[in-house]
Amino acid sequence: MDQIYKEIVRLQYKCNDYIDNHSASSAQSLKQEVQRLEDETQVNKNPISLENRIESIVRVFNIRIFDRVITFEGFI
Repeated sequence: MDQIYKEIVRLQYKCNDYIDNHSASSAQSLKQEVQRLEDETQVNKNPISLENRIESIVRVFNIRIFDRVITFEGFI
């Protein structure tokens, strides 16, 4: 779990770096989902729950790119 937690923290930093408008509601939604993933990892949630949270983040992320809240170039 330690490696997973480190990757989640890295993802949080990347999200903050690539969000253009931090006050946009869509940016807040993305940051909340990533924070929830971190929280669930810390309490050792079931891997299926973590997988579901990651799928939710991917859905939010895909929508936010089209809202132009996130600069996609170089994110991944």
